[in-house]
Amino acid sequence: EAVKGTFAIEWQLACILAKEPYDEYLKASPGGLPNIDLTELLNMSPNLPWIRMFDQIETLCLRSHFSCLNIDTLHSAGKIINTNTPFYLAQVSKMIEETDPKLWISYFRTHLLRHWSPVLSSSFFEQHVKTARAITGMKSAPPRWKKCTKATMNALPAETNFAFQRHFVVKKNLNAASALLNNVQQSFMRNLERVDWLDNQTRAAALSKAEKNKTSRWRTEMVISYQL
Repeated sequence: EAVKGTFAIEWQLACILAKEPYDEYLKASPGGLPNIDLTELLNMSPNLPWIRMFDQIETLCLRSHFSCLNIDTLHSAGKIINTNTPFYLAQVSKMIEETDPKLWISYFRTHLLRHWSPVLSSSFFEQHVKTARAITGMKSAPPRWKKCTKATMNALPAETNFAFQRHFVVKKNLNAASALLNNVQQSFMRNLERVDWLDNQTRAAALSKAEKNKTSRWRTEMVISYQL
């Protein structure tokens, strides 16, 4: 029953996503859907735990020495949340209310076990390898050091990135990488200014979005962009 319930939810989620009216979005707003504020997000999908999620993001940001927007800022910052799938979010919110909680428990348990199976006991890991063989054609299990490295990087992405930077990336290369990213950014924005297939309103919106996306990938502080 648990397996059937998990597949049922997977199927429903896939069907909802397939019905997202992207063509209508493109006609109504060629430059992308307009941003919304936190209140609009909560009204769109009231059964999704947005407040708790943003609180947890802030906690993880601080723990990883990042800076990101907190709930108070989100409430007062206006329309800064970008979502490409409003229909999906609204329907999933409705689905949460209408679906038996036991099915959701089976669904999330399945995904939790799938995520952690490489680092659990041998019976879980053997099933993980068996599934990987069937889906990807993997012929043998990876060596233990690769499994441990991947698990550490997945669990501590920021910390492992900083460790790699400290031990293997010299200041000269950091500066070169930063300059390269900046050149790509500037080239992209110059191209937006010149292309003739954008109207003025869409061009202005695209330039504004590109300007906001300027982020140094080598700093220990960064701002989370809430794109849902």
